Amino acid sequence: MIERVDLLQDGIRITLSLATLIAGLPDKNLSPVMTRHIPMRVKRRGVEMRLVINSVASKTHIDPVLIRTIARAHVWSEELLSGRVPSMTEIASRSGVSNSYVKKLMPLAFLAPDIIEAITAGKQPAHLTTQMLIRQISIPLYWEEQKRVLGFKD
Repeated sequence: MIERVDLLQDGIRITLSLATLIAGLPDKNLSPVMTRHIPMRVKRRGVEMRLVINSVASKTHIDPVLIRTIARAHVWSEELLSGRVPSMTEIASRSGVSNSYVKKLMPLAFLAPDIIEAITAGKQPAHLTTQMLIRQISIPLYWEEQKRVLGFKD
């Protein structure tokens, strides 16, 4: 049925041949077609490129790396707060990572609950990656401000 797909600057154009759906066409050379233009843009997401249609990359895109990173931050935070681990230096040493990495991950333990819920459901904005969270932005303490900075809509 798909006759042609064109990737354009501002979208995707899909051309479908309807001949297979219409039985008994009098002229076999006559092929009715239907063309649809779907607005979209290409957006960099870490090292990959994603097609973003209507500002949402897909209905759900569960990012296991992002979820694991947030979970790790929660575990480390809980260990520090409970006193089981005396310092971030100890966490870094035990985990085989640098002190600076531990410091960059710790703020993820304080993300708003609805942000974490959206991420675990795969409903985060297309641009939101682990790299973006730990390298490119400073995460605010206030949950409403976090939602705004990270691109979550109400």
